[in-house]
Amino acid sequence: TGGMFPLLMEFGAVDGAEYSADARARAQRKFPGRRVEPCELPEAIDRIVKALGPALPAGRNRLAVAAFTPTGPSDPATAPLFGDWFAETLASAARMALPALKLYERKRLDAVLAENELAVSGLVDERLAQRIGQLAPIDALLAGTYTPLAGSVDLHCRLVDVVTGEVLMSRVERIRVTPEIEALLAPRGAAAAVQPVQPVQP
Repeated sequence: TGGMFPLLMEFGAVDGAEYSADARARAQRKFPGRRVEPCELPEAIDRIVKALGPALPAGRNRLAVAAFTPTGPSDPATAPLFGDWFAETLASAARMALPALKLYERKRLDAVLAENELAVSGLVDERLAQRIGQLAPIDALLAGTYTPLAGSVDLHCRLVDVVTGEVLMSRVERIRVTPEIEALLAPRGAAAAVQPVQPVQP
């Protein structure tokens, strides 16, 4: 059971008071890119963007960022706005930090997917990534999921090469819920408009 303890703590199955600092450190070493303690959103975005740059193949910098989707069943008509908002915020941060990056517009990506009756839901697999690569002029696709927890949100993101289907980067971040994020996690129609959050300056 010792090997499962970090995971149980991470997903709220163990009281944090019983989880030592040493155990947290071991969990971080065992699960790189995965945060046990929640951080602020700009910090998480900054780390994702910093990992994104080196992960893109040299000379292939055309990227599309798909809306993040909630884990578990979800009705698109009432799905929270968080996934769309997070994707736009992440894309804006990547555009500022990586000047050579060529971002494919979300509206164009959504149109291509709808026209071909495709849907990016969750962590994109090899076959879907390659299919999208045949339809859109991009080199890689960044997509992911989010899981609301008590006072925090887990973000799982994956960068996939749309030619080979290879997973170029995979990260997990845990962010702290603010009032703005809480509103965006509400069913669609109940969330207020929120401006993208700027990334942490290096």
